[in-house]
Amino acid sequence: IEINIIAHSHGGNVALNLAAIESSKKQNLQINKLILFGTPIQSETNKFIDSLVFEKVYNIFSLGDGIQTIDTVSTKDFFSKRKFKNNKKKNYTLPQKLKQIEIKVCNKKPTHCELWLFGWTKIPTYRKRFPLNPLPVAALTPLIIDFIENKFENIQNINLNIDKQKSEFQFLSKNSNQQDVIQKYEITTIV
Repeated sequence: IEINIIAHSHGGNVALNLAAIESSKKQNLQINKLILFGTPIQSETNKFIDSLVFEKVYNIFSLGDGIQTIDTVSTKDFFSKRKFKNNKKKNYTLPQKLKQIEIKVCNKKPTHCELWLFGWTKIPTYRKRFPLNPLPVAALTPLIIDFIENKFENIQNINLNIDKQKSEFQFLSKNSNQQDVIQKYEITTIV
């Protein structure tokens, strides 16, 4: 059985805690892909990405997501973070299975709601002129993961811009040599 978990906001921290549960219960839990959208990265759950429970971890975030970093209640940190970080003091390096993807849509930075919620939810932070309206970025998860897995196997930090054309989505990024990497997906793939 292949298990993929897609989580938004603190749902990502709940999913990361599966590693702690597996550590105590020993049930041989295996998650093939853990895909996080706008998860507040906290020191309490940061260590769980190293767990063998998770084969691959994708941290998808937006600099337009102000909600992700303002949690001061559920963490001992002053603020939550957008990305998992190396810790030079503790000689800690992030695992290769982690991909951190800063996402934009037509060069716009999605809000916390635009990452996950549909535009018809009438939430004020979902912009009527958001290029994917009424879809959330999460609706493109299969395409995002396909693009990352096929084009960025050995790169951990990726800046991805999704450009919506009339009949296709163009995924644009740069490889480690700063060369453009483009993948086109016909819109009929989604609809």
